[in-house]
Amino acid sequence: MLGCYDTRLTTLDVTNNIKLYDLTCFGSCLTELNVSRNTALMYLYCHENNLMSLDVTNNANLDELLCGNQTSDGTTAQDLTLTLTEQQKTKWEDSWKTWSENGNVILAE
Repeated sequence: MLGCYDTRLTTLDVTNNIKLYDLTCFGSCLTELNVSRNTALMYLYCHENNLMSLDVTNNANLDELLCGNQTSDGTTAQDLTLTLTEQQKTKWEDSWKTWSENGNVILAE
């Protein structure tokens, strides 16, 4: 479990933390976040950062995702392109989307 929220972090490398199941890194200045090797990840709260894209297709155990409200400079909203599996798209429509409202999240094709 890693909680590093409301910081001025611009980078965060969790690629070697393969047993990580809960990542709370919202309210920071992250410009990219690679969770492709975090296959145990169940909870990801990365809203309110500077992310332009997020790929969670390797995170089959993901149960909660909050990724909206990304900004380019801390105040100007920017779109986040989110890449999901077909199964995750169902979760997106059922609950994750509601949690990320007002977030300018665009699903990748």
